[in-house]
Amino acid sequence: ATLAPGLSSGRQFRSSTPIMSKSRGSGIASARSGHLARKVTFSASAILFALLGCVYLLSWLLMHFSVNKLERDFMRSESGQTIAALQLLCDQFASSAERWAAWDDTYRFIETRSADYARANLLPEALASARFGTVVFYHRTQGIISQTAVDLERAVETPLDPSLIEALQPGGPLQKGLAAAQPRAGLLTTSRGAYFAAIRPILPSNRKGEPRGAMLVARPLPNADVCRSALSPGGDFQLWHRSDSHLPTDVREFLNNADLDPV
Repeated sequence: ATLAPGLSSGRQFRSSTPIMSKSRGSGIASARSGHLARKVTFSASAILFALLGCVYLLSWLLMHFSVNKLERDFMRSESGQTIAALQLLCDQFASSAERWAAWDDTYRFIETRSADYARANLLPEALASARFGTVVFYHRTQGIISQTAVDLERAVETPLDPSLIEALQPGGPLQKGLAAAQPRAGLLTTSRGAYFAAIRPILPSNRKGEPRGAMLVARPLPNADVCRSALSPGGDFQLWHRSDSHLPTDVREFLNNADLDPV
């Protein structure tokens, strides 16, 4: 029998419905797959960027600490060389003071105040030749009996540094050092600058017997040009006291972090 057109159309309609359903399901699955792929790609990118950031940060920290260590090592080396050079200059200066203090003529002068000794050794020209900017004689019972200061460049007598005068007053650090008549040498900072300074007991040339007193000699630290060429060629040289309130920040930080003995 021949089927009615309506039935035939309905069967054809029913048979086409599953085809449309399969196509819609495939589209939904593809959309979900694409969204998941984007999420995976985004997550992977974020993780990659995070890893790169960590690597960069770690590299920067390593480089930063390495550079700081190199800088500290360099400054420590430069400071050590400068301190060694200053110590050598100070030792040489102290040796010159030793020769003057342990000398029969000086041993007699501290008791006699010989004018001949003064003319031969304590005039500005003689002190400038010896590179002694300040000379102070201290008698064991009478205290300071002579003090002279000279300009080493012009070889003329000048007033004593006020800071030295203060330190030489009874109870002052230099007065105590002279009274003790014990060998001492080092750097002395004053309002006018820094000095090489040495205290030596006054003894006979054979260095035997009781000291009759002590002798203080001081010389201004060489000017910046001399220090620059002698201590740190091609660099700069400045001297500060460790407790100086005007100490530059980078120098103070270095002193706080460096393994150096205070000077």
